Amino acid sequence: MTRRILALIIIFAFTVNSALPAFAQNSVELEQMVRTKMKDMSKQDRVKDGADEQDVPEDSWHTFICPVCEKEFQVPDADVTDEMRKGTEEVICPYDGTAFIPREIAMRNALKQEPEYVNIVSPYEKREFKARMDMDSIASGAVITDPYTGKKFRYIKQTIKPEDEWKVLISPNDGRKFRIRVFNKDNYSKEDVSSPYDGDRFNPDWQYMSEKDMSSDIEKMFSREIPIAVSKAIKQFGYDLFPEKPQIRRIGEKEEEKEESDETGKDDKTQARFGMLQNKLLGESPRSQFDEGMYTELSTIPVSDDYVLGPGDKLIINLWGNIQQKLELDIDGEGKVILPQVGPLSLWGVKFSEAKKLIEENLGKFYTNFQINVSMGKLRSIKVFILGEAKKPGAYMVSSLATVFDLLYQVSGPSKIGTLRRIKLTRANKTEEAIDFYDYLLKGDKSQDFKLDSGDSIFVAPIGSVVGIAGNVKRPAIYELKGNNISMNELLETAGGISAVGYLQRIQVERIKDHERKIVFDLDFENAQALKNTSSNIMLQDGDLVMISAVAPVRHNYVSIAGNVQRQGDYELKPGMKIEDLIDEAEGVTQGAYLDRAELSRFRDDKTREIIPINLGRLLSKDETENIELKEWDRLYIFTKSEVIPTFFVRIEGAVYRPGEYELTDNMRISDLIFRASGLKKTATLRNAELYRRVIGKEPQVITVDLASIFDPRTKESDLYLQEGDQIFIREETKWLGTREIDISGQVVFPGKYMAAPGERLSAVIKRAGGFTDKAFLPGVIFIRRSVEKYQRQMIKKFVDSEQEAILKEESSLAINLSDSLSTARREMIKYRQKQLQAMESVDLIGRVVIKVDTLDKFEGSANDVELEDGDSIAIPLVPSSVQVIGNVYAPNAVTFIEGKGIDYYINKAGGFTKNADKKGIFIIKPSGEAIGKFTQAMKIERGDTIIVPEIFKYKTPTGLIFKDAFSFTSQVLVTVLAVAAVR
Repeated sequence: MTRRILALIIIFAFTVNSALPAFAQNSVELEQMVRTKMKDMSKQDRVKDGADEQDVPEDSWHTFICPVCEKEFQVPDADVTDEMRKGTEEVICPYDGTAFIPREIAMRNALKQEPEYVNIVSPYEKREFKARMDMDSIASGAVITDPYTGKKFRYIKQTIKPEDEWKVLISPNDGRKFRIRVFNKDNYSKEDVSSPYDGDRFNPDWQYMSEKDMSSDIEKMFSREIPIAVSKAIKQFGYDLFPEKPQIRRIGEKEEEKEESDETGKDDKTQARFGMLQNKLLGESPRSQFDEGMYTELSTIPVSDDYVLGPGDKLIINLWGNIQQKLELDIDGEGKVILPQVGPLSLWGVKFSEAKKLIEENLGKFYTNFQINVSMGKLRSIKVFILGEAKKPGAYMVSSLATVFDLLYQVSGPSKIGTLRRIKLTRANKTEEAIDFYDYLLKGDKSQDFKLDSGDSIFVAPIGSVVGIAGNVKRPAIYELKGNNISMNELLETAGGISAVGYLQRIQVERIKDHERKIVFDLDFENAQALKNTSSNIMLQDGDLVMISAVAPVRHNYVSIAGNVQRQGDYELKPGMKIEDLIDEAEGVTQGAYLDRAELSRFRDDKTREIIPINLGRLLSKDETENIELKEWDRLYIFTKSEVIPTFFVRIEGAVYRPGEYELTDNMRISDLIFRASGLKKTATLRNAELYRRVIGKEPQVITVDLASIFDPRTKESDLYLQEGDQIFIREETKWLGTREIDISGQVVFPGKYMAAPGERLSAVIKRAGGFTDKAFLPGVIFIRRSVEKYQRQMIKKFVDSEQEAILKEESSLAINLSDSLSTARREMIKYRQKQLQAMESVDLIGRVVIKVDTLDKFEGSANDVELEDGDSIAIPLVPSSVQVIGNVYAPNAVTFIEGKGIDYYINKAGGFTKNADKKGIFIIKPSGEAIGKFTQAMKIERGDTIIVPEIFKYKTPTGLIFKDAFSFTSQVLVTVLAVAAVR
């Protein structure tokens, strides 16, 4: 019996087209497989990425559904305001940025709670039909019977796929969490989302974005992304203009070897992530308008005519005419060059333009009729000093063209405790220059960017008083003061001015009072002109922080219209504007509008919303009582008929080409329904059709209908108008009811479809098909019957239901009856059994009946000559030339059939037995579908046979119990399937 069960297990594995777990050779392999399975399950349950959500319990999220994209998102209960719970506060969809009032959506959905008809596509026939379902069933799923095949399936209107997962995100402005569904993992980090709290739109993976891809504060003004909070994390102005590493070395400083440690060689992506994160948190700050690439070698660029020559400069002189010569002359330590024929010529301290004239005049004394061109070659280097709060103080050799800013840039600038406004330049001749670089950085004024001379010293003093300005200005930053105080007006000008979204009625200042405490005071300016007039008198001092908030993101002076109109959207609220005016602005209602009621949603004085019903029909008929004057933020919604009035259906069954349910339209008659069903079949009788009608408060009516009179124009009154729920039944002629369509294919003389009379048997149809051909393989005839397939499905369903019930009982007793190791093994077994049940439900049963066919003269009248049913099909294969060998052999394949050869011959041709082969459990599947067990050496092998060699299996370990139960369970499945297949 054990061998037969093992054989059935192998058959079932091929039947369901789903491989069983590989049979392990020992308990170690079995235990390893269980551990691997549990590890995989653990990975699936783990949160893959995103913010840590362990601090938010799974049941502590509040779910919202966007009315536009119909996707759901969640907000922690702790962050849900009372207004959100009441449905009176606007919430923003993270996916498409739609702002909506949850209460309105809830009220609108309440109108749809009645059952409605849903269009469904048959998964088997790919044809559409309608089913009446309530909203809960639509959302959670319902088991539906396919009207075309009679098969059951689960339907669920699902915008979210099972593999989609929740992703926890953090709103960048206030740090609050929310969750969205990840619908496309490949595009997840490429698509922007909106914060449901303030509408700030950002990329879930924004820390990896380049700066050019991030929205600037100016861009946010136009995209509903005005940040509510003001970030105080501002940076000192000007210091990020200088490179982190010096571009030149100090005199005497050796070149440092590049370290290749893991710490200094950080991954580019990690650095980019940190940098972009810093930018996001600190807000927009001025970026360097100076690129490091622009500071090329200053010693080789063209010079102006007022450039003063000195020792170390090189002159390039080109002569042509009576003399053809190129001269490269260096100015020596005495400031002289040696000209041919002329001799020494002193150029120290001479401007470049004057030097060209001197050279031409002196050469003209010895040469005639020549042209000359003088240009600068390599420029001299000069020695300068930088002292004080510079990042790299010391002595440097720089180009003679270098300016103060050039030097500061190339030595990485002042440190952040060094000044940018009180830099002192001391010349070699003891004169001093005071330098304020703010004019250069803010206005491009280079008047104080002095050119350096040899021996010059630059001193960077400590930074002076500072004030900060954060929020909605063009350049939020910390600015250094030239003195001890600055007016509000000057600070705003330095910061580029207040942006368009800056809120003037509450500018807040934080001040450190007497080195003791920090105080806060607010400034209120009625408008921009008031700010301009009075801000000059408001003085700020060292350490002050000015914060300028944004205007509220709520828009004003508009009303909205949605629903069944030509142009939905927001419109300007004009003085005296009424509902009719708003509809006209939206270019009127469209066809199918529900005229008995529209809804006007309006804010009350207590900031809650009320719904005002509007009779749209009377309004469009110029009834002024319905034409209410609009207020700010009013929303008018116009329903379609299908949203409010349920669609009614009628049904037709019987002898029509497309039986089923159809929508009941106005003035629909019986003939109209027959037309919608593609007309009557030729088998239909025109007499005794029936109309079944339900009447409220009365017994149902059955009305006899004469179809002949319906289609006769003279008796049109018999073509009744249909009512909701009417059902028409069209009868068929009795003479057509007994006909059966039979399909015969393969090795007969005339294959094809045949009509069989009641009581006609298989042999008669084969005769009508011309009989078998010479190549027909009669032992392998395949006979398929629809009624057997239907019965098989019923039996499988019954078996699956009983197994599911047994699994539930077993799960409830696991913790009590088994040790931890056995309990884990049993749980794995339960999961395996559930998978097998699912596989069993998906088996494509064909309803094969095992019959033995012989020559027609012997087959006719035999027990196998069955009476035919409608839909039967017979396939007669060619004579096979091989024998299949599968299972535990080294080379499973098809072996050419040789008459008289026994099982050993075919096993050897397939490579012989493996070490795990059960030699005593071999069985054979015959071409007719029969399974023959307990094989003996004397049994004859025939054409088309399949030899199956099962595997010896031993279970002695706890893990092995899994497979013991697996074999037991699978054998039950196969006994059921094969027993049903044997029904004739």
